[in-house]
Amino acid sequence: IKKQEELNRLLINVERTISSLEGGVKMSAEEKFEGFKKKMIQENEEKYGSEIRKKYGDSKVDESYKMFGNITKEQFDEVQNLSSSINEKLTEAMKESNPRSEKAREVVELHKKWLSYFGKYPVYVHLGLGQMYVDDERFTEYYENASGKGAAEFLRDAIAAYYNARFNEETWQWIIEE
Repeated sequence: IKKQEELNRLLINVERTISSLEGGVKMSAEEKFEGFKKKMIQENEEKYGSEIRKKYGDSKVDESYKMFGNITKEQFDEVQNLSSSINEKLTEAMKESNPRSEKAREVVELHKKWLSYFGKYPVYVHLGLGQMYVDDERFTEYYENASGKGAAEFLRDAIAAYYNARFNEETWQWIIEE
């Protein structure tokens, strides 16, 4: 029932958006933005829903969608700006070839801030995301297209350096050094 109500609201919003574009119903920028966010969530769910729900569980995915659904236009713009900044600064940091550099640390801090818009991510999850960027070719391709060859590996290593952690390949766990 909850899903049906959500889909009905989305359908109404899409119909109003189409009508608005055709010169019919007037929609405020806020109403258009709300429809845009819902459409992004729906598209993400259709494309990746079963994969991410299997990997992270329904509650984590739903929490992330809820957080994203509640962001303001200003916060959304900040997320977009952070994404661009991460890629630009990652490109710069890679020139130093040192994932422990100050520039690399800045990239990780921007990445942490960016993540905070989608949920609460403890250290081990942030480390796991870094590893996933290397293990999943979709993320590797994204970072290489945005920042150059080896970007995903560099980001993973920078995240690990930030937390002073290393990956144990035998246990497949991150170990944080004291």
